[in-house]
Amino acid sequence: MADKKKMFNMREALKNKNKYKGYFKSNGISTIKVTKDNVPQMVDVEIFAVDNSHPLMKEFIEKNPQPKAPVKRIFGDPKTGESVQEMGMDPKEAARNHNFTWMNVRDFTNENYEKEMQEWQEKAVFIQLIIVLGVADEYGVDDIKKFEEDMKDLGITPNQMQKLGDDIKNLDS
Repeated sequence: MADKKKMFNMREALKNKNKYKGYFKSNGISTIKVTKDNVPQMVDVEIFAVDNSHPLMKEFIEKNPQPKAPVKRIFGDPKTGESVQEMGMDPKEAARNHNFTWMNVRDFTNENYEKEMQEWQEKAVFIQLIIVLGVADEYGVDDIKKFEEDMKDLGITPNQMQKLGDDIKNLDS
């Protein structure tokens, strides 16, 4: 969709912040297909752009810090972060080479970390959905499960969720 370009005077906006407050906050409509008795219907859902400065997102991050991968100690190349084993080198030979050293690196392949990170990301997505669907007054950080259940009760499918997500991304990209 080709929208008309509009010249925006940023200098003017910064001088008159109250007049232009929220100017760049995007909102729009996501059109979702719903089929009832083999009859497709198109439903418009009001959406808002994701704003990580939203108080609900800040509260979520404060109460649920993003998991950190555990640290492991490896002997390897500090320029690449690769261990001598990953490079297929003999550790004794590498020990004689002054280009290698002991390093602490984050283990992003750790199974517990991967599980914790996946759970955190799923919760973060639901918080973002609460924000972009404009229901932050009804659902808080402690209501993620209730929101998820309520969305399931509405019968929303993964494809419809994906469409919502894509439309939200396209609001300001």
